[in-house]
Amino acid sequence: MENIIKILLAEDNPADVSMIREMLEQGDFELSCAECLSETLQQTDKAPYDLILLNPDLPDSQGCDTFCRLHEHARHIPVVILSKSEDIELALKTIRKGAQDFLVMGKTDGDILSRAIHYAIERHSARLLYSEDASRTKNEFLASMSHEIRTPISGIIGMTEMMLDTDTEKKQREDLEIIKNSAMSLLTIINDILDFSKIEADRMELLCEDFDFASLMDIIIRSFIVQSKAKGVDLRLNIMPDVPRHLHGDPHRLRQILNNLISNALKFTEKGEVVLEIGKLTQADSSVTLLFSVRDTGIGIPENRLPDLFQSFCQIPNSCSKACSGTGLGLAISKKLVEMMGGNIWAESREGQGSIFYFVSQFEAVTKDEAESPDKTEHTDRNPGKIPLLSVLLAEDEIVNQKFISYFLEREGHSVFVASDGKEVLSALNISKFDLILMDVNMPGMGGLEATKTIRNAEQSHNSHHIPIIALTAYAMNGDRERFIEAGMDDYVSKPVSRETLKAVIASVMNSHERISEPSPVISGKKVLNREDLLRRCGGDQKIIERCYTIFAADIGNHKKQFEIAIEDKNIEAVRQHGHRLKGASANIGAETCNIFAAKIEEAAMERDLKQIRMLYFRLEKELTNVQSLLEQEHQYD
Repeated sequence: MENIIKILLAEDNPADVSMIREMLEQGDFELSCAECLSETLQQTDKAPYDLILLNPDLPDSQGCDTFCRLHEHARHIPVVILSKSEDIELALKTIRKGAQDFLVMGKTDGDILSRAIHYAIERHSARLLYSEDASRTKNEFLASMSHEIRTPISGIIGMTEMMLDTDTEKKQREDLEIIKNSAMSLLTIINDILDFSKIEADRMELLCEDFDFASLMDIIIRSFIVQSKAKGVDLRLNIMPDVPRHLHGDPHRLRQILNNLISNALKFTEKGEVVLEIGKLTQADSSVTLLFSVRDTGIGIPENRLPDLFQSFCQIPNSCSKACSGTGLGLAISKKLVEMMGGNIWAESREGQGSIFYFVSQFEAVTKDEAESPDKTEHTDRNPGKIPLLSVLLAEDEIVNQKFISYFLEREGHSVFVASDGKEVLSALNISKFDLILMDVNMPGMGGLEATKTIRNAEQSHNSHHIPIIALTAYAMNGDRERFIEAGMDDYVSKPVSRETLKAVIASVMNSHERISEPSPVISGKKVLNREDLLRRCGGDQKIIERCYTIFAADIGNHKKQFEIAIEDKNIEAVRQHGHRLKGASANIGAETCNIFAAKIEEAAMERDLKQIRMLYFRLEKELTNVQSLLEQEHQYD
């Protein structure tokens, strides 16, 4: 009984069923029967079939529509049409729609039918393999293009935000806002195309977690406040009292759906209001079904176009300007997401009077104790509080991204050292200790994933402290997050990098990791300021010590400035001279850690290694600051 071909016959005529059984009884076939299309659809859900023999004229469906409905429901099963009539037009239509063959009952015998079945299965298998290869190629292309397009967009948005952060004239600010909004619109289009690709490949997934529902709704509404005020449109949120505050579901996809609906409502509303309202439909045990509605007083939609709203690439013609156009994918994506969340979506509208978009979605209610559990991470708690100033290693090969990400971090008071690839990251870690690494995934030479794995392996081998690593990535395809986490990264930020998102993710990661002060291997056992040694060398003369400290402290700023100018100008000889001078000065006052790094900078300059010089100066600058702070705290000089 090996290699049995399981066939489902959709046929309502008992005589034809008997005839087909006789045709197939000599072959390696197992035949099951259904008398109508609805029964056929049910059967395909219950058992695996290798092929379907379909009479297109069944009691509950006739003609090409019969095949189309079956094919839409069970695309994975090849279909051979067994028609009562020699209908050429029907044959052409069904073959074009995806049927593997078209046979006429009166002109088909057992041999013909058997060959048709085997050929149909072979062709279908070949098409599936080709389709899988094509899908894989398309996904690889989209991932690559996403990275290549997101990287320059990240630079445009980041540099624009940097300029908006400075004092600019009103006209310049308006122009910069236009640039930023245009870049964000392009990013939305890219995201829609990627999501649509996932839907087509049936690879869209939900990532469920506990979250604060009310806070999430507030965040969503606040993100549109500026846009609504600019248009003079009231934007309101109304959550019914019986809606649970703490839920379990996918807050990111829920936000995507609501962002799309609210964005559309504001886009097509010139006056009046846009209202987001949420109510509870049902609750059984922990399962909660919520009804969402987004109502606007905009231009409305013609009634005859409502059935097309949620089709891919659907754009309803209207009097709105081209500024209101888009990909036509947003609602199609929202429909798929809502269905994945156990609900459905629909719209009501009157042209000229506004529209209401409804959708129903299912969640799990989270009890108060569960919500407050320290093991639970809520969606709105990614930035639970102010974090201390950090020493950050930024691994990024794009110069523009280096510039604006460093700017954002330094504005927050963090110190930043930049590495251009994975090897520079490892070299920097050998010289200095960092509180956090921001790691670009795609860098030349050693990439971010390989560098992260190397760091984690070293930590495990030496039983050393886990340094948090956040991925910076322009990748946005399915499975990317899993790859990053598997490599040892703690979280990731998708490019273009948003300042607020970056702050939130850093806060989330750092608050979940204990900062442990570990001496760098380069300075282990050395003191920032060895006062005892200086006291011994000065014969216990306090006045000489205070004089030495005063002179050194007054010159710290000048040391830093000279180093920075020389490094910026790539003047290696000047760097060597400054290193030699500081090596002697720091030794004189017992600034042991400064002395070590000044000496190493002098050695690196003699080898003309500018990358090593930059890494060492990053640490030297911190040590000089430590010395200055220590002197100030001990009030050793005026």
